[in-house]
Amino acid sequence: MLTTHKTFAMKKALLIIPVLTLSFILSSYNTPVKSTPATTFQLPIPSSLDMGKALKQALQQGTAKSSDQLSALNGYFGNAAIKILFPPQAQKAEKTLRSIGLGKLCDNVILSLNRAAEDAAKQAKPIFINAITHMTLQDVSNILLGNQDAATQYFKKTTTDQLTASFKPVIQNSLDKTNATKYYGQAASE
Repeated sequence: MLTTHKTFAMKKALLIIPVLTLSFILSSYNTPVKSTPATTFQLPIPSSLDMGKALKQALQQGTAKSSDQLSALNGYFGNAAIKILFPPQAQKAEKTLRSIGLGKLCDNVILSLNRAAEDAAKQAKPIFINAITHMTLQDVSNILLGNQDAATQYFKKTTTDQLTASFKPVIQNSLDKTNATKYYGQAASE
């Protein structure tokens, strides 16, 4: 029973990886655009199609860069804002393990969870690019003229299910590859 609870807690903690990836990628879309002072000449107003193409291009470039950063070595582990630590329900156990000299085991758990996330993050890029490619002019208009988090809401709506489905097997494989399951099991049994 206790092992089943520990396994459930670990799986629950791992479900946060796609959410963190999504949050990190989408965080770049919430940056407010600063207006520039008016100039003495009038530029032609771009068409809706031109604005749509420009927004899609900017989103594709931002997505590619973010995905590449996350999937690189230390993409998660080296970024304090998204680094995966022990889940809240296991932090008391981590503190106890560290206090009895098992800090290295705790460090192995954290490193292996982050390596698994970095490995899984490679799957996000084509999912976001696909969502951008299928963006309609209405979607572009909503993002440009809507709420500050309109891009985030669009990507949540169009990518969450696919990211979750895509990440689950990759994360499990990565966890096995990086021995995260082994280390977590060792930490839980100490």
